[in-house]
Amino acid sequence: MFIVCIDGLKGFPEAIETVFPEAQVQLCLVHQVRGSLNYVSWKQRKAVAADLKPIYQASTVEEAGQRLDDFAAKWDASYPTISQMWRRNWEHLTPFFAYPADIRKVIYTTNAVESLNMSLRKVSKPEAHFRTRRPPLSCCI
Repeated sequence: MFIVCIDGLKGFPEAIETVFPEAQVQLCLVHQVRGSLNYVSWKQRKAVAADLKPIYQASTVEEAGQRLDDFAAKWDASYPTISQMWRRNWEHLTPFFAYPADIRKVIYTTNAVESLNMSLRKVSKPEAHFRTRRPPLSCCI
């Protein structure tokens, strides 16, 4: 089994499934939550984030679906786009529920991969750390 966690770039799930038909595509839940909070006023961000947490921390897909319904009942009057976005992406937000809790922690987000990539970029470009400032060239001598 091949599972790919991605950040929600449009067309990426379809491309992966075309090349790797047996692969499971998992959208990054951290990116999904952050994207959801883009629709929320600053005053309500903590409350909305707290109400999203039971969805992805549920024990089963069925429980997560119920928690999404609960979220929608509470917040759709103010922010209907959020539950619509979750429902639209549901197929790719829920594959991690098929795994035990210990494995879910590894596959529900791309942050570990992004952190590793950032570290590799820092190491592979050492000259960026040792640049010296040069005076600007003068156009008139």
